[in-house]
Amino acid sequence: MDILGIGYIGVESPNHREWTTFGPEVLGFGLAAAREGDESVYLRMDDRKYRIAIHPGETERVAYIGWEVANRPAFDAAIAKLEANDTEVTMGDEELAGRRAVLEVARFKDPVGYQHELFFGQRFASRSFVPGRPHGGFVADELGVGHMVLITPEYPPELDHFLSEVMGFRWFGQGFNGKRGQIGFYAAKLTTLSHSIAYIKVPGHRGLHHIGIGVNDLDDVGIANDLVLERGTGMVNSLGRHTQDPVISFYPITPSGFAFEYMNGGMTSDSWGLIGERNPERVSVWGHKPVSPGMPKSVLPVDSAAH
Repeated sequence: MDILGIGYIGVESPNHREWTTFGPEVLGFGLAAAREGDESVYLRMDDRKYRIAIHPGETERVAYIGWEVANRPAFDAAIAKLEANDTEVTMGDEELAGRRAVLEVARFKDPVGYQHELFFGQRFASRSFVPGRPHGGFVADELGVGHMVLITPEYPPELDHFLSEVMGFRWFGQGFNGKRGQIGFYAAKLTTLSHSIAYIKVPGHRGLHHIGIGVNDLDDVGIANDLVLERGTGMVNSLGRHTQDPVISFYPITPSGFAFEYMNGGMTSDSWGLIGERNPERVSVWGHKPVSPGMPKSVLPVDSAAH
C-alpha cells in the first residue's frame, strides 16, 4: 500500500471537555468547530479540518487510526490488497465520510484488534490554521499527525506480516532493548518520518501509550514543558534527547491519560533507511527521566479495554 502517514486519530474519553483548554492553551492546537449535536473535541495542527478527535466515552481508548493515501486509485488498490490478504473491510457511507471530513473512507482491524481506517481527500482550507497560543506551527501537512505507540497483550507473527506485507510499512527497529515478538517500530511507505506506529507487548494490557507530534520550533517544546510544570498536569518522562531518533522531546500526560511525545528535530529524511538498524545502549542521550512510573491510565487490563 502507498500510505502517506497517519491523517487523523480518534480516541474516546470521559474527560473529553478538558481538551478544549488543555489542547490549545498547553500544546498549541487549534480548535475545529464540531457538527451540530456532536460533543466531540476536534484539534487542528495545520490547515486540515482536524487531526485529533476526542469523542465522549466511558473509558479511555483508541477509537480509530486514520491512514491517508493520495487519491482514489491508491485507495482502491489498498482495499484490494487488504481483501486479498483476508482482511475484512467495511466501506464507510457518506455519513461517516462526512464526520471524518474526507471523500471516502474504509474500516478494518489489525491482527491484535485495533480499529484502522483508510481514506483520501481530507477537507482543508488554505491559511485557516490558528494555533491556540503563540506557536511556531506543527510538523504536519503531508507528514500527517506523526506517530503513535500502542500496547498489546500479544505480539503474534501475524502482526509483523500484516504491517510489512499487507500495509506495506517499512521496518524501523525493535527500539531500545527490544526483542523479536515484543516490540516493533514501522514507518508508512511514503513518509520521511523515522516511524509511524509501534506495537509493544505488555501481557494482560492494551491501549494507547502515546502519540508523537513534531513542532517546528524547539522553543515550543520548552514553552509546553514550562506550562505543564506550572499547571501541574503531569508528564510520563522529562525533557530529553533520544538516541535512536535524536529528537528533543518530553511526554506530557493528557486529560485522557495517554501521553504526547511533544518533540522537535530528529530524522525526517530517507537517510535513516541507509544507516541500518541501530542498537543503542541507552534510550536517550540525556533526560527523559521517568516522572510517572508505570503505564499511562489509558493502558488498561484486557478485560476492561474494549477494542
